Amino acid sequence: MDFLSFLDRDTLYYIKAVLVIAGGLSWVLAYLQAIRIGFKSRTYCIPFVALFLNVGWELYNTIRGFMIVGSYFLNYINAIWFCLDLLIVYTFWRYGRNNPQRRPYFIWIVVGLFLTGLVVNHFGAILYTPRIGANYVGLGINIIMSILFITNFLKRKKHFTHNLVVAMSKLLGTFCLTLMLGVFGVTRLGGVDRAMLLLGIIVFILDLYYVHLLRKSGYRFRETINSNIINT
Repeated sequence: MDFLSFLDRDTLYYIKAVLVIAGGLSWVLAYLQAIRIGFKSRTYCIPFVALFLNVGWELYNTIRGFMIVGSYFLNYINAIWFCLDLLIVYTFWRYGRNNPQRRPYFIWIVVGLFLTGLVVNHFGAILYTPRIGANYVGLGINIIMSILFITNFLKRKKHFTHNLVVAMSKLLGTFCLTLMLGVFGVTRLGGVDRAMLLLGIIVFILDLYYVHLLRKSGYRFRETINSNIINT
């Protein structure tokens, strides 16, 4: 972009590297916190619809990434995310089904969401390219996750625990990756992607509102604040 022309190539490279690492590690922190709370409080912290769509995304892009480009930093990040997500899936399966959703057909809903994550990614790869399609689908799932976080909070959904560390890590992780793709651009992805910037801004606004809701409720960095406010 023209307003970044004063930066030399090496500086841009290091800025992008920092954004990728910060974004990847922020999401790792969100997953680790969700896992810790899941086992400690016998609950789950990621909305199950977004969770299983996300697992499908990570599995598809980890396998496809290694097949296409081999050993690449982002492929390892995707693999780490997938492994951590499996532990979150376990906390949901172990503790999150103790609600009215536990019906005979519920397993088919979960399988359907997982397969949807795979299929949508495949069509995204066909319509665009594997890398660009992965980014669009990933941010689409991210938007769904943000909306579900907010609706779960407003509905005071049972068996779901909200956590400010998870919320802020998600916000920061997506914000860093949005800057890299939508502001600085990635050459192998065709440079700056305005659509990615727009989608990232939508996610950022939703995540900022979710963080605001948690802080406004009196929540800080505890697993629970008041069972009458959040978990009832």
